[in-house]
Amino acid sequence: MLKILIGLFILNFSCKSPSQETDKNKLDLLLNALETNQLANGSMALSRNGHIEYQKELGFAFKSLHKKTLTTPETRYRIGSVSKMFTATIIFQLVEEKKLRLDDNLAEFIPDIPNARSITIETLLRHRSGLANYTDEPEFNNWKYKSKPLAELLQSISNTTPKFTPGSKADYSNTNFVLLSYIIEKVCKKPFQEVVTERILSKINVKNTYFECASDSGLKNCKSYKYLNSEWIQQTETVASNHLGAGALVSTATDLVTFADALFTHKLLTPQSLQLMTSFQDDYGMGLFKISYNNIDTAWGHEGRIDEFYTSLIHYPKDNITIAYCTNGILYPRDDIMRKVSNICLNNPTTIPGFEFFSTSAQQLNQLAGKYSSMQISVDCKPHGDKLIVTTQGQDFDTQLLDKNYFANLQFGYFFEFIPTKNQLIIKETDNNYLLNKKK
Repeated sequence: MLKILIGLFILNFSCKSPSQETDKNKLDLLLNALETNQLANGSMALSRNGHIEYQKELGFAFKSLHKKTLTTPETRYRIGSVSKMFTATIIFQLVEEKKLRLDDNLAEFIPDIPNARSITIETLLRHRSGLANYTDEPEFNNWKYKSKPLAELLQSISNTTPKFTPGSKADYSNTNFVLLSYIIEKVCKKPFQEVVTERILSKINVKNTYFECASDSGLKNCKSYKYLNSEWIQQTETVASNHLGAGALVSTATDLVTFADALFTHKLLTPQSLQLMTSFQDDYGMGLFKISYNNIDTAWGHEGRIDEFYTSLIHYPKDNITIAYCTNGILYPRDDIMRKVSNICLNNPTTIPGFEFFSTSAQQLNQLAGKYSSMQISVDCKPHGDKLIVTTQGQDFDTQLLDKNYFANLQFGYFFEFIPTKNQLIIKETDNNYLLNKKK
């Protein structure tokens, strides 16, 4: 049973320090508070200037009625779309070896794909192909729990209708990186799992990262969980290998930091290739993204989700800091964890959860009260004693104050962040954010 978080105190770090070391005590305060109150599971690792500076494990890797296995530094997680950074790295290696060109068109490899002659390697890397995302197609739910031969998947992709003209805009699609994986296999004349091992994993000497074949599911030593009605519910696993280089890798937080540090210090690619990879169009690079958790500092990296495994891997080029967070179940929002960890590493102001009661005045609650709405949802927020009741579709959600203007309903895992200066409310559930505006 989830221990109810009885309150928070705020430690407000209001100025940047000239120190070049991460304040590990602040990180421990944050992560220990989340773990103690069962708000987060997973593994965190970070490096500065290429050296691992901090590691932390939270919660459990496996849980049942009769057994609970705690997370360790060797706990392996499915990393979902963070796999795309590995795939993009291999593509650039092949470009460096003149086995591929970024302007090669898809028709040279898979002519039956719609608009294949107008889609290039670069178009796929930047998610500008216009091809529909196969994981959004209705039929995906019919086969995601069983192995699907690549030839069948390619045929399914060939039968879909493109969403827009190639190159006209960016729209995230796993299809792009399945096609890139196939191209890698065709050029290298080897299965993708062999290529990623030879070209990346063996070069950087990581021991806990691998391509998950259907027979490998027991190797990663943890399961994923969905939080529902104050309980963690184990999830049925999909077949990761169906996704190839779009999402089939398993890793640890430490291995991911090692990979990113090797990538961004030119141990896997030349400076020229890395410069191309990190050239952005609409915030899309080639196999990675611009990411900012605090609207101040910009990182390069990728996020991933498969089943209820979530991963974030980011690198701050200006400060040469890399952060990886892997989890097998979300309660406290992942982006909020990454924001706070990033702020601590960058010596920005931040707030840290604690164990004291956190009280708010009736005046403050009245300021937040009111009706908020978006196209999808509307809520009514009313003070009730020292709490805030959020009502939607006739159902009341009792909330507790967790941070400044930040409330949570821990029974169902909903979080409510108010932005009074903008008359806005962000409702957060797992990795989903909904922005609502206050009605006047």
